[in-house]
Amino acid sequence: MAKGFGIAGLVLAILSVFAVYGFNFVTIWAAMICCSVAALNGERPFSIASVVIVLAGMLLFSPITMAAIVLGGGNHSPALAIMAFLPMTFPIIAIVIDMNRRVKRATSSDTATMS
Repeated sequence: MAKGFGIAGLVLAILSVFAVYGFNFVTIWAAMICCSVAALNGERPFSIASVVIVLAGMLLFSPITMAAIVLGGGNHSPALAIMAFLPMTFPIIAIVIDMNRRVKRATSSDTATMS
């Protein structure tokens, strides 16, 4: 199941690169949530690749989105930039939680074999 979420996150990340302005945020959020679920279940490569693809897509291939975020156009608040970049933290936090869980499991099994 985790691999399915990883693949879904990767596909959504690729779609977000080519999405139009409003749909871009929807696909980014959906991709990062799928990647978080995958990362929590040990599928880190999909999560890392998806974050990189989304960031590269926003910076290189979505100039309208980036212009709206950076310039603001007078109507937008800084909340738009937060809304755009906040989902990137979800998979990163999930990877940290998964790594912490693995370390605890490894150290608890080491102490169990020593006694």
